[in-house]
Amino acid sequence: MIVEDLVLEITRKCNLSCRHCLRGPAQRLTMSTQVLNNTLMHISHIGMVTFTGGEPSLATEVIEQFVQTCWWRHISVGSFFMYTNGKAHNGLGRFIRACDKLYGLCDEQGACAVSISQDQYHRELRDIQWHRYEIRDEETGYSYGEYPPYFHHTPKENYIDQPFNEGRAQTNGLGWKPPRQQKPFEVEDHNGELYIKNDDGQVFIAANGNVVSTCNLSFHRVDKESKGNVLTTPLSQIIESYCVREEEIATAVA
Repeated sequence: MIVEDLVLEITRKCNLSCRHCLRGPAQRLTMSTQVLNNTLMHISHIGMVTFTGGEPSLATEVIEQFVQTCWWRHISVGSFFMYTNGKAHNGLGRFIRACDKLYGLCDEQGACAVSISQDQYHRELRDIQWHRYEIRDEETGYSYGEYPPYFHHTPKENYIDQPFNEGRAQTNGLGWKPPRQQKPFEVEDHNGELYIKNDDGQVFIAANGNVVSTCNLSFHRVDKESKGNVLTTPLSQIIESYCVREEEIATAVA
């Protein structure tokens, strides 16, 4: 199975309580090894993998497991992306080393990126710089230098005009309903493999194993509107049950 755009919600833990957060209140939940293994079981290639949360740096062990599993199963990965809120904690050194291993796994390294959220809702974090983190590996003595190559160390401040009216933003009366909610996965056959395209959608795997086709939902709606769970149903079967095939798309256009 080939997945162009895979989004892994590796944790629902967070060390902030941003008023615009579309996910909603944090939960004490991190993706288990079983959820990750079941997700990757029949995948041969991932175009881009996005690690999201919650706060991804609080679930470094899942990133490490992802890298190890891809190596063991010979799963090729094009690139990765993730946002971190940049809040300092004791595990940041391990997180950076995990990102470095993830970067080494990817074939399209120029497209890899880690960025700190910088907008009007994160003003208290705007002065945090990557070089203030622990970026020296104490075991090997290796230093990453000023910045890792995949880190966006000079991002312009992003102003969010309207956050998504989901989760905590909805509670606080902020934002708008996104126009794109869940849509069927678009799939085709590619040399005998199921190929899941990323035309206006993602394969989103929640920390508890639930599967949806968009990342613009709160924790509550992901669980309520799940199309299946990888702990009980193979991912390919979930996708097949909620998809449109290339020939159906062509017929609809005609």
